[in-house]
Amino acid sequence: MKKIFLAAALMVGFASPAGAVTFLDFTSSSIDVATPGGTVVGTVEGTGYTISGSGGDLINATHKTDNGCGTSFACDEISSTVSSKKKKKQKQKKKKSLFDVGFGVTGGGNNNEVDGINQNEFVQVQFDSVVKILAFSGMLTYDDDDGTTPAVEQVILKYSSDGGTTWNTEVANPLYSKHDDGSFGTVGLALLEGLEIYANVVQFLAGGVSKYDDGNTNITAASLTVAAVPLPAALPLLLAGVGGLGLVSRRRNRATS
Repeated sequence: MKKIFLAAALMVGFASPAGAVTFLDFTSSSIDVATPGGTVVGTVEGTGYTISGSGGDLINATHKTDNGCGTSFACDEISSTVSSKKKKKQKQKKKKSLFDVGFGVTGGGNNNEVDGINQNEFVQVQFDSVVKILAFSGMLTYDDDDGTTPAVEQVILKYSSDGGTTWNTEVANPLYSKHDDGSFGTVGLALLEGLEIYANVVQFLAGGVSKYDDGNTNITAASLTVAAVPLPAALPLLLAGVGGLGLVSRRRNRATS
C-alpha cells in the first residue's frame, strides 16, 4: 500500500512542477538578427519562437551608452569603424563603440527604432504554442515633460493567444527621464513586471506622445520574461497520479469499514 501511495504521489509531483522562467534579453548578442531584414529563431522553455519586423526590416538597435541597463540586461558593446575628417588628404578611421539596446525596425522617422503607430512599425515574437508572459521591456524611451510640451514615450505590448484573431494590450512607462541629464545619456528603459499574460504572439509598438521627430514616438523591443505552460503536455501523467491516489484512498476506506 505504501509503495502504491508513494508512486502515485510522485506522479502528481512530476506532472505539476513549478514552471521555469526564462529572461529573453534582446540586448544580448546571442539574440541578434544576422542581417537587417532577417528573422531570429530560437527556443524558450521547449517552445520555438520567431522574431520579425513589420513596416521595415528588423534591425539590432544601438545607443551611444549603456547607462541605465543595470545588471539584468547585457547591452553588449558593438564596435563599428567610422571615417573621421580628412587629414593630410587621407581618411583616418577609428573605432566607435555602440551598445545593443534590443530590436528596432528600419525606415520611418528613426531608422534605429520602432516608430510610432502612425508609421505602422512593430517587432513581433511568434511562439509555436501558448506561453505565459511575466514581464516585458523596451529602451530608448524618454520622459521629457518640461511642463508645457509633454514628451512621454511608452512601450505597448499587443498580445494574442489565438494567433492574432483577438488582441489585448499592456503599456510600460519610461523609468528614466531625459530631462534629468539633458543629453539622452541613458538607455531610457521602460519595464512592466508582475504580468500573467497567456499568448502565442506578441508585438512591441511605440506609444505615448513626443515633441521630437515630428511628433513621432520611437522605442526598441528589449526583453520578454517567459514561463512555460506545462499542464497540457503533463495531463496524462497528472491524471494517472490523481487516479492512483484515489485508489489508495478507496482501499483505505474499505480497510477501515
